[in-house]
Amino acid sequence: APSANELYSDGIHHGTGTYESGNKALKSEKGLKWVNSLLFNNQSINAHLDIFTQVIADYIYSEPNPDSTRQTIRGTFPLFEYTQANALFYGLDYGMDINLTQDWKYELGVAIVRAKNTSTDEYLPYIPSDSYRQAIRYSLPIRKLSDSYVKIEQVFQDKQRRYTEGTDFTAPPSAYTLFNMAAGTYIKSKTNRITGIHLTVNNLFNTEYKDYMDRFRY
Repeated sequence: APSANELYSDGIHHGTGTYESGNKALKSEKGLKWVNSLLFNNQSINAHLDIFTQVIADYIYSEPNPDSTRQTIRGTFPLFEYTQANALFYGLDYGMDINLTQDWKYELGVAIVRAKNTSTDEYLPYIPSDSYRQAIRYSLPIRKLSDSYVKIEQVFQDKQRRYTEGTDFTAPPSAYTLFNMAAGTYIKSKTNRITGIHLTVNNLFNTEYKDYMDRFRY
């Protein structure tokens, strides 16, 4: 069912810096989803593949209106209007861990989503672009500690190329690559209490980028 803000919003969304307009005529979504999951495990490889398709009647979403803005005493804001249409979603999630040696592990992840407004045969806005992730993890053999590790991760976020021109305030931003680093360990006390300590640094090289899913990119 549509939420209160989807029905009755009429003002500035202070979390995104946009003006949202609700739609009191919205109806409840009705959907049918099919998911196939394939799993593979042995001593060296742990992998999964999830493939999904979802048909949604009266899919509710917030649509950017590039032909209109809202002026308030706080300034001028891009307008987003809640609407609905029939939609088709499909895609896949893939993940794999490979134990290269006793101490080294390689991780791979892929997430792909496709979505279309079947009422107009146009692409839906704010659908995640293709994402690819890989990481290498090294287990540290430290005495009196358990599961100590260091991990370097690379994340590639592709440009959203499935976009209908003229339906947004600006075209989707460029693809980008980020590097992350993490380290952690577990400490076991004399009373068998386990404490985990983890340190993560995201965007290790301070790369400048804009995320298609973030409304602050405007």
